[in-house]
Amino acid sequence: MILIYGKHIRLAISLFVIGGIVAVASSAGDFISEFILRGQDEKGFTSMSGRTYFWSAVLDAVSHAPVLGQGFYAGQRVLFGSSTVDSTYLEVLLNLGVVGFLVFLSPLVLTIKNIYKSRPVGKISKTDQFLWLQIAVFFTIIFIRSLSGPTFQVLHHNLIFYGLILIVSHRFLKIRKRGEPEESNNKKSIKDNDDDGILRRKGSNKIIR
Repeated sequence: MILIYGKHIRLAISLFVIGGIVAVASSAGDFISEFILRGQDEKGFTSMSGRTYFWSAVLDAVSHAPVLGQGFYAGQRVLFGSSTVDSTYLEVLLNLGVVGFLVFLSPLVLTIKNIYKSRPVGKISKTDQFLWLQIAVFFTIIFIRSLSGPTFQVLHHNLIFYGLILIVSHRFLKIRKRGEPEESNNKKSIKDNDDDGILRRKGSNKIIR
């Protein structure tokens, strides 16, 4: 992902191909399989260490209180005796219902929108490209983590990074928007000055004639 965002497409493809060749090699197959399974059987691995079975029970509990939920930071403890349901979004849906879930998603959707709008398009500085790359990659990592684990829905260390990304992505978009009109205005003023200079030169030629 970092290589793709950094526009090192050839290097990313090369590493992907090499990794694929190594993965399918018969000599490395057993080693890779044991490394990925980490002592689990295939059934446990395909169920994400039993998460999918747990999530079906969580969805059943959500159906009993879909609007306001079972209670913030309490639903999974009371119903399942667990500190988390291993999914940020299912936990919010279970505890706060659809109402709280929509409120929770609002800043997340806004952040995705800000990152997309501030993407490096056209001629921008290397510094801006690097800053956008950091924001996008950091957000991608946290978002992927949030799909199958607790993150920024509670007092988790990822909440700090999530808050920073919210602020930085918003400010970065503001800076980008503020910089674009200045560049266009500078180009326009240069063009106007050139046009004025041409008119003056034409006027001076007429006077001389």
